[in-house]
This record gives sequence, structure tokens and C-alpha cells, in this order.
Amino acid sequence: MTQAQFGAAIFISQAHLSRIESDELEITEQAAFVIEVVFNYKKDWVLNGIEPKMVSAIKFRESFSSKIEEWNHLVRRIEKIPNAKSIIEKYIKLTDKDRVTIDQIISRLSEM
Repeated sequence: MTQAQFGAAIFISQAHLSRIESDELEITEQAAFVIEVVFNYKKDWVLNGIEPKMVSAIKFRESFSSKIEEWNHLVRRIEKIPNAKSIIEKYIKLTDKDRVTIDQIISRLSEM
């Protein structure tokens, strides 16, 4: 497989892939995730060299299905709460500093 073919399979250009291979750029978590999905190389191995190198396709599908179910459950809960979606969208747009403040407020409120 050529760099161009591999890059296309993980949605990055051959030039970008070449810069990653020559240590000019770091591989992103998103690209590592796509490599795991498409080629079964574990994201942790791609990013950090943590074994095992490969993921069992069956285990990956089971894990992926479980994560999708978890997200579906969360989305259903969010949809039941008035304004929750709008609040989450606003939270995402906040700066990191403001998010930390909101996280602290929520943490304190949940302790009451």
C-alpha cells in the first residue's frame, strides 16, 4: 500500500502522512481512531506504542457497539430535559477557562 492509498483510507493527504512519518507532525487522536477502525491497529499503540498492537475485530465491534449504545442512552436522556441540548451547545462554545469554572459549579451543586 502506498502512502497516498493509506492517507486516503484515513482521510489525510499523502503530504500530511509523510510529515507525520518524518516526525514533523504528530498524529491526531482522530486519525489514530480511524486507523483502529479501518486497519485494526489499536489507537493506544498508534499514539503511544502501548501494546497490544492489534485489536481483535470482534472485540472492537463489541466495544464500538457498546459505546454507541451508551451514547444513544445519553442522547435520549438529554432530549427529555428541556433546554439541555441548548445548554450543552453553549458549554461546548465556552473557553477552556470558563468550562473549568462551570465544571466546578456543577461539581459543588452535585455535592449538596
